[in-house]
Amino acid sequence: MSNFQTLEERQNFVKLVTTEIRNTVDKIENMFLSRKKFHNVLQFKIVKLSKKFNLKGLCEYEINRPNKKRKERIDVVWLDDFKIIACFEIDSSLRCKSLLKLVSVDVPFRFWIYYGKKFFTDRIKKLISENQIYVVKIEKNFLNY
Repeated sequence: MSNFQTLEERQNFVKLVTTEIRNTVDKIENMFLSRKKFHNVLQFKIVKLSKKFNLKGLCEYEINRPNKKRKERIDVVWLDDFKIIACFEIDSSLRCKSLLKLVSVDVPFRFWIYYGKKFFTDRIKKLISENQIYVVKIEKNFLNY
């Protein structure tokens, strides 16, 4: 799975992953979850989703970002053997920190799942485009509490 030879293979993988995440959200949206619980359920579901791609999913994967004294965690990573193939951050608000964590991991695919209501700032748009971060924007109104 880790050997994406062509741009078409990369684009197909991104499309499949994005579609699966959206399908997963559709299945859990009627659970009436708080933002935090929605995050946790979606995180768990994305870990399980890795099996559809013959990868291993892990939650709260520790990373070391340059110039940071403390270790940080990526919400979800997918591994092929011991190599990270994809990483995911899940946010209900605009958090540059999450994008910077994604950028700090040497990985072929970076996904930012955003379910907030605010529009992206120019800084966030720049981070996304310059670092090939695939955004899965979830626009649902079920997280009101």
